[in-house]
Amino acid sequence: MKKPIPMRPYRDPEEDRNRVRQLAGRILQPMTPRQRRKYLLSQPTPYRRHLYKYTAAENDAHLRDAIVGNRLFLCGADRLNDPGELQLEVRLPIDVPEALKALERWLHRTSLLKWKDRVVQAREIYKQGNFASIHQAAGDKTRVETGICSLTTDPHNQQMWANYANGHQGICLQYNVALGYDTLCEAVPVIYDDLPVVEIFGRNDLEDPIRRMVLRKHTAYLSEKEWRLVRPTQAGQSALVHHTALSGIILGVRALAELEAKARDFIEERRRSGMSAPKLYRATMRGGRISVRRI
Repeated sequence: MKKPIPMRPYRDPEEDRNRVRQLAGRILQPMTPRQRRKYLLSQPTPYRRHLYKYTAAENDAHLRDAIVGNRLFLCGADRLNDPGELQLEVRLPIDVPEALKALERWLHRTSLLKWKDRVVQAREIYKQGNFASIHQAAGDKTRVETGICSLTTDPHNQQMWANYANGHQGICLQYNVALGYDTLCEAVPVIYDDLPVVEIFGRNDLEDPIRRMVLRKHTAYLSEKEWRLVRPTQAGQSALVHHTALSGIILGVRALAELEAKARDFIEERRRSGMSAPKLYRATMRGGRISVRRI
């Protein structure tokens, strides 16, 4: 009976995310909101002043969770609108020596084997012919477990109002990035590309192609100007945002008076709980374009 390969202890990706948040906290926390905004706009990938979240607002419990509970839902890949998203294709190196070196490097990163044992194990895995499935399985597992919250920088997009806000009958939530920096600074812009993410086994650590996989979207959706809040292993959970970050609630052009009344009730509930009160807006159609006015 073969002995199992001694593997390195699993490193929770949540630990890496927490370290990034702590670093951002040390830099941004002492600043005023205006100083934070200037700092975020000066970054190589400038953060926007506001990020927006479209929602159908058909479920009162979910709507209250977003407005009063200050939560952003993290959906899995099965709930994204593009069925081609989060696809990672792993290919084998054509050259045999390159494949063996790739396997040895992978074992060096992930196992506790000594060099001679790694070389022997690499040859054994290569003979089995299934070593690419190691990466492929990891990519598939990430696809199922990764939690994603889709945000945008555009509250005037008619297509998004139609697709994500129940045909203009829903709402769009406005978040101030400088006030909700501890969570919203995790959001990054999506890369729009027609080509799938292809990874040659062993050329890089799996973290890089998985990141590219999660942040890639087809160019057919370019107009959405999407930013994504991504958290590994948290599909189906929620991300908590500071209550001051929710600065506005925009009602759709066709939103009914009942939805406006619910929004006002939730804003009043926030006031009674000592939270900030977001401004209430309504989207209107003028000259074939959507504009937003306060009500």
